[in-house]
Amino acid sequence: MSQAAGFIGSHFVEALAREDAQVRAFARYNSRNDYGWLEDLAPELLERVEIFRGDLCNPEAVANALEGVDTVFHLGAVIPIPYSYLHPREFVETNVVGTLNVLEAGRRAATVRRIVHTSTSEVYGTPERVPISEMHRLRPQSPCAASKVGADQMAASYVASFELPVVTARPFDTYGPRQSARAIIPTIISQALLRGRDRARLSRDDAGLPLRRRHGLRDAEPGRDAGNRGRAGQPRYRRRDVNWRPRRDDSKNA
Repeated sequence: MSQAAGFIGSHFVEALAREDAQVRAFARYNSRNDYGWLEDLAPELLERVEIFRGDLCNPEAVANALEGVDTVFHLGAVIPIPYSYLHPREFVETNVVGTLNVLEAGRRAATVRRIVHTSTSEVYGTPERVPISEMHRLRPQSPCAASKVGADQMAASYVASFELPVVTARPFDTYGPRQSARAIIPTIISQALLRGRDRARLSRDDAGLPLRRRHGLRDAEPGRDAGNRGRAGQPRYRRRDVNWRPRRDDSKNA
C-alpha cells in the first residue's frame, strides 16, 4: 500500500492488519525517521505490518516493494490544491510518474493480480449535471486535478494495452480521525470548540445549500468496494456520496 502512513492509508493498513492480512506499507523516509500515522496503531497490530521505505518517484524502490505482492492499493499522491498552483511540477512527478512506476512494476511482477488506483472527485471539476456518474466528463480545474486525470488515464491505458487488472476509485471529500487540521471538518470543529457554538458559522452558497457533500472515512477505504467488485479499467465511487450541488469555481480556495 502506497502512502500507508497517511490519513486514509493508515486506517486501511490498520483494518487489514486486524483481519490478519499480510501488509507491506510503503512509506516515504523523513528526517524524523518515523512512520507517520502508522505509529498511532496498537503495537500488536504494527508488529504485523512490514514497513517499506521508499519514494514513488523511484522506480527501483516501487518495483522492490511489489515483489511477492498480489494486491496493490495505490494511495500515494500529492494533494493540496493551493500548493499545486505554486509547484505544479511536483504534482506531475509524484501523481503521474509515481503512478506510472506502480503500473509498470505491477505489469512486470508475476504475483500481482489487482491494482486499486485511488483518484479523486476533483477530476470532475464543477459538475455539468447531478448526480455525477462515472462517465461524467473529466474537467480538472487545478494542476492537482489535472495530474490526477493524467494518472487515471495512465491506469486506463495499462488496462487497454497490457490487460493489467487495474480499478480506479474516485472518493469524494473524506473526513475522520487523523485528518489534517487544515481540512474543513476539523476546522469547523476547532472553531466551535475555541469560539463557542454561537460564534461558529458554516459557509453556505447563495441558494442556502451546502456546497459539497462529504463522507466518513470507512466509506472511503479503497478496496472494500472498488477493489472487490470493480471491473478493470472502470472508475468507481459510492453513488450516495456524489449527490451534491453545482458550486462556484472556488477551487483556489479549497
